Amino acid sequence: MRNLPLIGTLLIILLFCGKTLIVYEPEHGFNQNLFAQEINKVSDWGYKLQGYTPDLLSINDSQFDLIVMDYSLSGGPEDEFTAEDINRLKFDGACKRKIILSYMSIGEAEEFRFYFNDMPKELLFDTPNPQFPDNIKVRFWDERWQSIIFGNAEEGPDKSYLDRIIDAGFDGIYLDLVSAFEFFGPKEIDGNGERETAAKDMIDFIINMTDYARNIRGKTNFLVVPQNGPGIIDPLSYSFADNPELEAEKQKQRYFSAIDAIGAEDTFFFGNRENNNRLNPEEETIALLNIFRDSGKKVLAVDYVQDKEKIDIFYELAETEGYVPYATVRDLNILIINNGHEPGCNDALGGEETPITTPTPTVTLTPLSSPTPMGTPITTLTPIVTLTPSPTPIATPDDDDDDDDDDDNNKLFTFVCQKDFTARFSGIEVLPISVGDVIGCKLTLSQDITNRSLMGVPISVKLRTGSKTSIKVDHVQDMTDKKGEIEFEITALKPGLDWVAWAVPDENDNIGFSKKDYNSGNAWGMFVEVQENIND
Repeated sequence: MRNLPLIGTLLIILLFCGKTLIVYEPEHGFNQNLFAQEINKVSDWGYKLQGYTPDLLSINDSQFDLIVMDYSLSGGPEDEFTAEDINRLKFDGACKRKIILSYMSIGEAEEFRFYFNDMPKELLFDTPNPQFPDNIKVRFWDERWQSIIFGNAEEGPDKSYLDRIIDAGFDGIYLDLVSAFEFFGPKEIDGNGERETAAKDMIDFIINMTDYARNIRGKTNFLVVPQNGPGIIDPLSYSFADNPELEAEKQKQRYFSAIDAIGAEDTFFFGNRENNNRLNPEEETIALLNIFRDSGKKVLAVDYVQDKEKIDIFYELAETEGYVPYATVRDLNILIINNGHEPGCNDALGGEETPITTPTPTVTLTPLSSPTPMGTPITTLTPIVTLTPSPTPIATPDDDDDDDDDDDNNKLFTFVCQKDFTARFSGIEVLPISVGDVIGCKLTLSQDITNRSLMGVPISVKLRTGSKTSIKVDHVQDMTDKKGEIEFEITALKPGLDWVAWAVPDENDNIGFSKKDYNSGNAWGMFVEVQENIND
């Protein structure tokens, strides 16, 4: 059982599939959140989940009304942001006031989070998310998962996720993977049928979190913003009920009483590409989002487009619907200012400053991984002991094939693996490996970059493009050690061509991994060609 006071009045105990399902109805209600009025004043917002520097300059200096960010520099517990950090972003940046929300996934477990190693593995679905292998759908209705998310405010390794966010002083939470109810839900919404009541279970979950934050923890102005999953108010999600339409309306009222806005991805440029899909408005989604809008819930729309024409179309369409648009890249590693759609400080935003006490000294920050689902973070890695004796420098995209090239870019990194490179592909080394191989590699940086890293500039090592399923990259940290080294392993999963890239943030704290940015000189990489058996 969760170690916290009962949240509201026990409403009903049901027997479902042979298990006792406890449902709480909050006794306090949620109509006292006066700060929810502030989110309705928001006219621009930004979304960045990785690529931070410890001083968070890109966020601090921006003029967005609202920012969604991670609660930790690396996503792990070692470098969670403090109340002093977040208070500075809210009140001491370029604007009089910013609303700062913390990202939190509640429908998938993330391998790099503090809870993952010790959580009951029967809570996890059989296979990871094929797009993001470090994310695994979680049986969110299970009380053991919910106790990880909220309910334990005591300091220590078992302190719950929401309590960490509350104590850091965030204005609220931005809940991702609410749409997990669709995955586990009834066949009518293309679910796997494991949990017919999944939509109601998700609403119960969010209501209990809201009640806990506002009433148990006393944060009466705490904002709750789910991302995606607007079909949670659709009658098709309640096929288990005798009257799905009536049940959907009932659950909608409960849901709307607990949330303050909704985030929506890929609403207008929907497709299979990572970025820059063609114009393809999701009409059914828009119709559902408009119900939220008409009920006074601000819609924060994010589409992943970079072409100027598509950005302009997206902003026009979103603003026509009454949404607040933000165009960015899916990696969410750059706080983009879109030309012609620049944010401006909104001095009408209110909220009193929270007194900050001097925090207890903590250990030196050592980022473990990037917090976004796009990364491949791990917590342990067997040390690499056998490396190619003669390090082979990896050329940047602008380098030619001349072995005597003395370009400065060629001196920034030295890169070696336990297996020799045998060819070049568009000026970049190719590492040929067989399915099943696990190859250790080491990236050694120049003294200049090492010095930057020791001052807190992360060097990101990521799997970026290709099939995204041919290889898996495991690495210990994004910031180099005192020797200027990053060690990681490449596991060959199936035939295909992938590539591993690493980057240094530019002067604006941006890390670019798109092809355009790759050619700009602050990102480098190598190709990995996986074959069934390279000896055949």
